[in-house]
Amino acid sequence: QVDAIVHEWVGKHSIGEVVAAISAINVPAGPALSIPQVVADASLRESGTVHQFDRESGGTVFAARNALRLGRTPPRQAVAPASAAGEIPPDLTARPRGPQSVSNARMPLQGVRVIEISRYAAGPLAGFVLASLGAEVIKVESPGGEDCRGWAPRFGGVSGYFANYNAGKRSIVLDLRHTSARERLWALISSADVVVQNLRPDVMERMGFGAD
Repeated sequence: QVDAIVHEWVGKHSIGEVVAAISAINVPAGPALSIPQVVADASLRESGTVHQFDRESGGTVFAARNALRLGRTPPRQAVAPASAAGEIPPDLTARPRGPQSVSNARMPLQGVRVIEISRYAAGPLAGFVLASLGAEVIKVESPGGEDCRGWAPRFGGVSGYFANYNAGKRSIVLDLRHTSARERLWALISSADVVVQNLRPDVMERMGFGAD
């Protein structure tokens, strides 16, 4: 029903009008560009999203590339999360000392501990950016691991999607349906500076972990 309403409204307006209307209510918006439109977009070229180079055999080629430069924080391998059995390992409940990166360079968020209770894209991407800026991010996963661990494409048994959104984090399994697991989560939160979550509305509140 929502799709039908959206299609009907969009069909009555130009792309520019749609983008302007959505932007007017402070929601970031932009058109989906075709490949030729991407290549021709001056702002994308300027930002480094589109790279132009000349072939040795002649002719100009345009290619997409990541405009972000986050290479100073080496990502950790996306391994299986820690077991839910027993207590949380001491190195997760105690605040570490010194830089967590193999690099000695001072990162903006070095020394900040983040507990991430999220899945899919928005929450994991937020945690990835924080980890890229030097924060120690501990991802809490449900038994069996986050659903995205099983998504294609897979490389060496690891989901490329999951690795893209979760590199640089540590991970532990907690079944938050159980009181003992919620107590372990409280121990983690008490050692942390930030909690990131993107669960359905009211889920954290029902478990006793609301903002208050």
